[in-house]
Amino acid sequence: MTNAAKYIEDAKISYRAGKFRKALDPANKAVELEPNNIEAWLIKGLVQIEIGEQYDAIKCFDKAFELDPKDIRALKYKAKAYISVDEYDKAIKVLEEALKIDNEDPEIYSTLALAYESIGQIEKAIDLYQQSLKFDSENPETWKSLATCYDALEKWEQVSRAWRIAADLHEKRGEMDAARICIQWAEIAEKHDTDEKF
Repeated sequence: MTNAAKYIEDAKISYRAGKFRKALDPANKAVELEPNNIEAWLIKGLVQIEIGEQYDAIKCFDKAFELDPKDIRALKYKAKAYISVDEYDKAIKVLEEALKIDNEDPEIYSTLALAYESIGQIEKAIDLYQQSLKFDSENPETWKSLATCYDALEKWEQVSRAWRIAADLHEKRGEMDAARICIQWAEIAEKHDTDEKF
């Protein structure tokens, strides 16, 4: 393992543990040691998003993408950086660029959906969440996001269905607390549905 690889691993361990400030030092060292290492730039950018240095993070992702224009992680992370500072139009533009490289990545569609949802284009967001689910129907977070969009349109039957699917997926993973919360939301939607029918 090279020194840079060790620093990258150290940064990732701290990042996963939520110790973002601690992760920054090894990420910086990795970039200094191997300025052509994509992983170093990506982890540095991810850390910078978490510590509020979004525009520096965007520069890191640009550098990573420059090193390998086929690696779309840089574009996905760059879009998330823009979303975190409410620059949804820029995030949409980046994600549309990512789709030209890979139009079967569920995360691109779900992040694009989030951007459209954030600017109030709910129908468009629903279409994109559904597109994401075509490529990964086992992600409970996508089902929950879809439920939230249907909720905004007061489509209670679809809200309930999406929450219940998310609950089942959490249950399969052994995430019982998350499953219980989803069931509660499904029951609230079902009550709305019943109340409207009477």
